[in-house]
Amino acid sequence: MSLHPNETVFNKIDDFISNNADKIIKDTIDLINIPSVSTDKSKINEAMSLILQKGKEYGFNSYEVLDGQVGLIEFGQGDETVGMLAHIDVVDAEGTWKFGPFNGVVFENQIWGRGAVDDKGPLVTCLHAMRSIKELNLPIYKKIQLIIGTQEEVEWTDMKEYVKNYKLPDYGFTPDGEFPIENREKGYVDVIVTFKQSEAGSEGLYKIVSIEGGKSVNSIPSRAEAFISGDLNLLEEKVKQYITDNPDEKISFSVTQDGLGAVAAEGLSAHSAYPEKGINALATLCRFLESLSLVPNGADRLVKFIVDNFYNDFNGKKLGLYNESEYFKGEYVSRTVISPTLLKTEDGKFELNLNLRTAYGTEKEDLDRAFSDAAKDYNYSYIYRDYMGPIFISKERPFVKAMADSYEEVSGLKNEFILAHGTSYAKAMPNILCFGPIFPGEEDFCHEKDERINIDSLIKSTKIYAHTLARIVLNTASFK
Repeated sequence: MSLHPNETVFNKIDDFISNNADKIIKDTIDLINIPSVSTDKSKINEAMSLILQKGKEYGFNSYEVLDGQVGLIEFGQGDETVGMLAHIDVVDAEGTWKFGPFNGVVFENQIWGRGAVDDKGPLVTCLHAMRSIKELNLPIYKKIQLIIGTQEEVEWTDMKEYVKNYKLPDYGFTPDGEFPIENREKGYVDVIVTFKQSEAGSEGLYKIVSIEGGKSVNSIPSRAEAFISGDLNLLEEKVKQYITDNPDEKISFSVTQDGLGAVAAEGLSAHSAYPEKGINALATLCRFLESLSLVPNGADRLVKFIVDNFYNDFNGKKLGLYNESEYFKGEYVSRTVISPTLLKTEDGKFELNLNLRTAYGTEKEDLDRAFSDAAKDYNYSYIYRDYMGPIFISKERPFVKAMADSYEEVSGLKNEFILAHGTSYAKAMPNILCFGPIFPGEEDFCHEKDERINIDSLIKSTKIYAHTLARIVLNTASFK
């Protein structure tokens, strides 16, 4: 059998998807309307129930495993399984939104709402790509498996358990990045740096009682706040003077009911894979705090650590993590980026999460050396909360070629193999890579305020995924 189904098959697929565009839009909005933030188990369950119900309504075998941590929508049979990995959990929504984050709206040919891009819209496109194959009523020689996760934005406990307990697909993709094909993906690392609170000495005018910021380990924090004891009248004057001297930085002052000074910084949230697109409120806040005469109770060292290493520096230059070249063995790999994303004060310590996206050539030993050396200067301890190295899949693999052909056929654009700056379920299991949904030249609103996706692009990506499935499952040949 030919590698390429005939033109009639592809035309039927395209016609079916175009005729069902309204259903694709509705299904996406239905999911957006459920605020399934990763930490909200009840809303996660509600969103999972909804997507599995839609799978059943469309005639697929749909069920959940691992107490609802993972959902499966399946079709076809054969010796090989092509997998599509998506997720229904989303990051929390910060700031003021045009339409509200969990109120899906169509406006200016875009679907607005948290999850439109990451990853509810793409999840729906995969489901409808499966529908288009089913409607062909042709022999299917391989199994299609849509694997739906619930903890992609946090600790991946869902996929870690799934990988240990279930048979994995032979190959596939996750619609959680960019087109064309992301056959390389930067590593993902979370490091927790801990500064113990110490007994305050006699020096210093202001004591940081607590300091916090951020909502998610993989988002640039848009707000951070410190609660301070000391001469609050003088502190308020210092805030006013700082605002005058630094008009581009948003700092505010208030007094709490407990009589502490509250100094807050406002920034701009962005995906931590692209820290340059945001304004890190933690770095902004600490730059102001560094100007104060601080009581040495541990928070002073935290403040200095953040300002020295992360104020207007995304590449870890002072930590020794800067990659001189953006290429490794001839392949473009960009540079390692690192940002403080989450800070909390509890149990007598200040706990800071650093999120890194490591480039090829940056090994775990390099990170150990950097953080160990810095610990001598700032007196902290550190542990790895999560470590996943970068990945690479050869562009010569048959399933990758099927994806490339489908992308070129539907988009009319030449395929290229590109690097994924973010992290995705591609790291969860072997032979999975990122494939869409953002097209070249489009702005990616993932993790940002007013997240949205272009409807024409959503429909086009559905066709690309459907063509890919058709090339693979309507063929008796192996695509491993």
